[in-house]
Amino acid sequence: MGFNLPVFKKCCCCIPLRTGVVIVAYWSIFSKLLVMWLNIRVLASMMIETSKSGAVSKLLARAYMFRTLNIIALLVYIVLCAMLLVGGRKKKPEYLRHFFMSSLVMTVIDVVVTAFAILYLHHWSFAIALVWIATNVYSLLIVRSSFLAMEEKERGPLPPEPEEEVCWDTMQLAHVV
Repeated sequence: MGFNLPVFKKCCCCIPLRTGVVIVAYWSIFSKLLVMWLNIRVLASMMIETSKSGAVSKLLARAYMFRTLNIIALLVYIVLCAMLLVGGRKKKPEYLRHFFMSSLVMTVIDVVVTAFAILYLHHWSFAIALVWIATNVYSLLIVRSSFLAMEEKERGPLPPEPEEEVCWDTMQLAHVV
């Protein structure tokens, strides 16, 4: 009971898949660096405010932990994006496959976290989260299509399946009996 994911021949209907993968890699690296920079700024401002007041509440300690874990996750994702970039440029489907599997797990985690966070956000934030999730899923499908195309090119086209031979004697005997 499964379903087949779509396989694209082009990225955005007009860009070759390999180029699309490189664009996805650069965009991912840029966006993750931007988000990491924003998290570092928020963490720094939280530390400055804490040093002024001198007291750290449980809520603030959790916010520190969340921001720090977020920065670590972003660093891991940037390494994965670098692997995607190298895989796209050097035609290494195994790099793309590793990125796809890792990013799929991270995307599922992000969707769950976003779903819980949406409960506390306004409706316009919900729309932004949906657009982000849809863009992320589309990017993953582009990466998947690209490594499938690279793997197919490496191994060549699959041989046709042999046709089944029909044993007429058995069919006639079964019909007679």
